[in-house]
Amino acid sequence: MTNLSFFESKQRCQSLVHINRGWAIAVLSLVSVLVCNPVVASLTTQQVDEIGDLETRNALDAFESTLGDKFSEPRELGKALLLLGKAWEGINDFDTALTRANSAVELLEPLGTSALLIEALQDRSYYLYVTTGERSSYCPDRERTVELSRELENQRLLVGQLIRRSFCFDGDDLALGLRDLEEALQITVDFELGDEALAMVANARGNLFRSVEIHDRAYSAYADALKIWSAKDDTTDEFNMLHALAGEAIQMGAWELAEVHIKSMFTIDEEFGSDTTDFKFFAWFNESRMQLARRNYGEAASAIDNALNLSHTTTERKFVRDALLISAEVHLMSGDIERAQKYLSDYLGLADHESDPIYRILEDLSSSLEKVDVSGVLTAMVTLRATEAEQVYAANNARRRLLAAAHENESERLRAEILQRELALSERGLEVADAQAKLSRQATTIASLGFLLAVAASAWLAKSLRLNRKAAHTDYLTGIANRGRIFKLGFTLRDKMKRKGRAFSVVMFDLDHFKGINDTQGHAMGDEVIRKTVEAAQSVLHGGQVLGRLGGEEFIALLPGADKEEAILVAENIRAAVESADCTYGQKNLTDFTVSIGVATLEAEDNFQQLVNRADSALYSAKSAGRNRVRFADSIPTYSTGNHVTRRTPR
Repeated sequence: MTNLSFFESKQRCQSLVHINRGWAIAVLSLVSVLVCNPVVASLTTQQVDEIGDLETRNALDAFESTLGDKFSEPRELGKALLLLGKAWEGINDFDTALTRANSAVELLEPLGTSALLIEALQDRSYYLYVTTGERSSYCPDRERTVELSRELENQRLLVGQLIRRSFCFDGDDLALGLRDLEEALQITVDFELGDEALAMVANARGNLFRSVEIHDRAYSAYADALKIWSAKDDTTDEFNMLHALAGEAIQMGAWELAEVHIKSMFTIDEEFGSDTTDFKFFAWFNESRMQLARRNYGEAASAIDNALNLSHTTTERKFVRDALLISAEVHLMSGDIERAQKYLSDYLGLADHESDPIYRILEDLSSSLEKVDVSGVLTAMVTLRATEAEQVYAANNARRRLLAAAHENESERLRAEILQRELALSERGLEVADAQAKLSRQATTIASLGFLLAVAASAWLAKSLRLNRKAAHTDYLTGIANRGRIFKLGFTLRDKMKRKGRAFSVVMFDLDHFKGINDTQGHAMGDEVIRKTVEAAQSVLHGGQVLGRLGGEEFIALLPGADKEEAILVAENIRAAVESADCTYGQKNLTDFTVSIGVATLEAEDNFQQLVNRADSALYSAKSAGRNRVRFADSIPTYSTGNHVTRRTPR
């Protein structure tokens, strides 16, 4: 499964219920708004319903035998062909669906540029993706849909097509995908296309960052999307974002965050789940991933058994296959070779023999697994940690090419961020290479079959092993801790202070009217204001107090050992230091920027997320009271989706 599945679902424009939770988490209801509406623009409701009710091959064949009699006008016939393509798609006959889309394109192209032609090319691209998996096959149509949307000057269509095209890029071409998303975001803002479009862009951005393992940025983007879906009570999309956030939290080793997200998934299942939803399957699936990453093999085995018992509730066979691999790995690590062999055999029964890159290795492994010495296999898996150096170096080369592309195509901000990732990855590569050199001599004595097993399981092992590598922790613009780092530190400090019976406070602050600074003074001045704000805040902090950037103009300071009075004093000093600062960029000078601040001190039952939520609510109170002031979180209600800061703050 590639990250292109963001827009790929069996019922994209018909039911908008089934969601693909592959590499990219789909936001299908919005896709319908952006790109599906033209299909049914001039067909009658009766005609649309008639095609929508065709659910068997015989019914479709019978309907199509009289297609020419029912639709004589070319555009109506083209629309009917597209709906029929989706009907064939609904019974998993993608080859026939592709044929219908091809016919629609051939029929509509001579009629000139239209939203309907864009829809036909879009559908054909999707069917080519499913049937070939080759970018050279399905991406040309995505290039065309962007060009045609520009010709039509249809901004809503253009946003959807830019996002679709962004998934034609990853690795060393990632900068091009990010460029498409930046344009989509700008159009969404300029033409006020709505919060859903903003959520879709944030979601897509998270997918791209995840594809190159920049997990803290992916997490931040998914959290932004979740804010919107939660505010709109969009249960399905909210659940999908929780699924994505859980995955990124696991990748970062942020176990408390992962637990919160997974718990929220179970809560949604309890409140909204039914026999027709796969919510519980995915909740248990993520629980098993987390427990496996933490090497809690007993808990992982129980969770993955629960997921597999619910596999009939989901149409997403990729995740069922992945669950079987997880189960095989769990039982292998527990020393139960017989059960590991069973689950590998079950996986082989579901695998796509042609497209699965590890199928042959697994097939050989499954037939010979009972002959393998368990200790030898486990030793091979440990040795595999060192052999990951080759993968890291390959990733480094991709980042270097990405950096070169960014210098050519992207803004200074994006280039700086990519450079930070490049340097961090290079350091990780050297560390792993050193480990490889030390272990390679031991590896020569390991049975070759044991090593094959390690490689075969690496599709899932690699994800858990990567958690042991140190992630990049620094915000590219300011040099302080980034969101992922500050949250990990926060959870750690909260637990440490609670154990020692000491106070712990957080100070959240946000630049006032920052959008106005960007709009009137330019983004370069805005960046300089952010740097000066950080400089002013750091001049106040001392000892073990840590400053981090949550994103944009939002910051948080962790104050271990600080009670209410000390925390308020620190906050007031930060506010005064920022208010007295000045900022110069080029010929411009700015002296009147300020911050609003919320303060919260740890209470008995607070976890770190709850503490942050209370500080965020206090910040909201400071904004509402007139800005440039400090508020403490006494008796202020919090707003939370359970796993991230939910801002309801006037800027």
